Amino acid sequence: MRINPNSSIRSGYSYEDLFVLRLCIDWLRNPDKYSEIKIQFVPVDLGIKGFALDDVTATRKNGSVEYYQIKHKQNPESDFWDSDELINKGLLKWMKSFFALKENNRICSLITNGQLDIILKKSFKDNHFNLEKIKTHNADLVLKLEEQGYSQLLLKSFFDNFNFKFNQPSKNSFEEELRQVLYKDLKVTKAGVDSLGTWLLFLDRLKLEY
Repeated sequence: MRINPNSSIRSGYSYEDLFVLRLCIDWLRNPDKYSEIKIQFVPVDLGIKGFALDDVTATRKNGSVEYYQIKHKQNPESDFWDSDELINKGLLKWMKSFFALKENNRICSLITNGQLDIILKKSFKDNHFNLEKIKTHNADLVLKLEEQGYSQLLLKSFFDNFNFKFNQPSKNSFEEELRQVLYKDLKVTKAGVDSLGTWLLFLDRLKLEY
């Protein structure tokens, strides 16, 4: 069987599109919540290269800014997030970007359908990692972060404030959930939703080409 080398990339883009659609639906249902939503946005004058919280940015009308990094897993039931996976997928970049942001009122999050491995679960609760528990169960991870110049104080600040949202819906479940909201709450016709899906697929292809 021939495997499409772009399939995992396309799935990631599709998942990102669904997340953006959910934010837009939330905005439609709550018009006073957001003032703008941007995709692939990099703030100016950060003083760093390779800003890594750029997938989706949503500015609230109260002045707070939400930064999202979206990571889709093709096989979430077997491809778990462990400490090595966190490092390999960008933890150091997320930390660098988090500390470079200048807004006092910022909300930074990883969104993924993937699951934590059994070891990291011991240090995780309510979308946050506990530094003291990481030091107990994943001492090597803390050592790697300290070797990059992060003090205990900075590590605690990051893990206390950065949201790790694991176990998000699968792509199919996510799409069906949004369809039902569009049908029932926003009264969009099936033809309208199908047309939106076709447009999102077109955007995915553009992302792959460029």
